[in-house]
Amino acid sequence: NNLGYTLLGKKEYASAIEVLDLNVSLFPLSANTYDSLGEAHLLAGDKAQAEENYKRALALNPENDNARDALKKLTSR
Repeated sequence: NNLGYTLLGKKEYASAIEVLDLNVSLFPLSANTYDSLGEAHLLAGDKAQAEENYKRALALNPENDNARDALKKLTSR
């Protein structure tokens, strides 16, 4: 996850998504991994994939305020 965020900070979105996608495959029951992947897709401009990942994060952890807030913003447009 840290490497993914480092790449996001460098605006290397495709590489960040690859790393965070691998993270999701390694930790499929972690809401945080889907939340991070959602953020990467959002920053890369892929709102559909961002929404899908934020929904999965919220399904795994209904207390995930970041995913809930991101979904509200994505679906209110």
